[in-house]
Amino acid sequence: MMRNWGSDFFGQLNGLPKEPLNIIASVLEAMRTQRTFRLARRELIADLRGLIMSPGGEVKILEAGCGTGASLPDIAELIPSASLYGVDYTRHFIELAEERARSLGFSRATYVQGDIRSLDVWGGAFDAAICDKLLLHVGPPEVVAGAMARAVKSGGLVGAIEWYPNFLLSTSKPSYLASFNEIFRKAVYNINAASNLERILRSAGLSIVGSKTYVAEAKSLDEEPFWRSFIVNQAPLFIHAGLISEAEAREIIADIEEINERGEFHGSFIVRSSIGMKKPI
Repeated sequence: MMRNWGSDFFGQLNGLPKEPLNIIASVLEAMRTQRTFRLARRELIADLRGLIMSPGGEVKILEAGCGTGASLPDIAELIPSASLYGVDYTRHFIELAEERARSLGFSRATYVQGDIRSLDVWGGAFDAAICDKLLLHVGPPEVVAGAMARAVKSGGLVGAIEWYPNFLLSTSKPSYLASFNEIFRKAVYNINAASNLERILRSAGLSIVGSKTYVAEAKSLDEEPFWRSFIVNQAPLFIHAGLISEAEAREIIADIEEINERGEFHGSFIVRSSIGMKKPI
């Protein structure tokens, strides 16, 4: 089975120098604060809190693909009794997550480097397991969901947030938008993760107890840090990875910048979340 495991560039970050890693980390931070991603994350956490059966004290949460610890401030606020165990494959992200926990003074967060697909050692120790924008990058998604399901107790919950990286963007030529979106079709492991969340969770034997769909949108590149960070600042990484030529990237960005300067910019994309419950024994 392991030979069928796969990932996109996120599975190769441990081999990168700090400079590109820090660019990616800054994009992740911009995604953390983007209002629709944050709304989806906070509503998922709040829904988990409401569904957990008789928490009665400490609530144990596993986060698969925890990244830089983006979820921690929201978990600490919305479930103050939570103990969080975060797993991520990228060493540098774990260091940043630990730094975030220290800065928040949250002592009940433990972050470890590892692959959620192979860390099958908890035996139903958690009340809930979550992942946020992980199934897009690592798979098969059914294997990830299965590992999360095994980590939660009977009646426990598995929540997932995903987005569809297919943008509606204002461009003067249709080819510009098509070329920009093609970057992500080439780059990510499972571009349709968001549209298949329910199927993925059901594949792990979970019953679906809730799903939500959100639209993120902006009327300026500078309305939130996310838009410029994701669309413009990542361009050197896309070029270096061979996902788009430098000439084409510059042309597309110049076009979007010009439209933005005229006050005619629009950008939007879809975010989805779903929660599954492990059948009580």
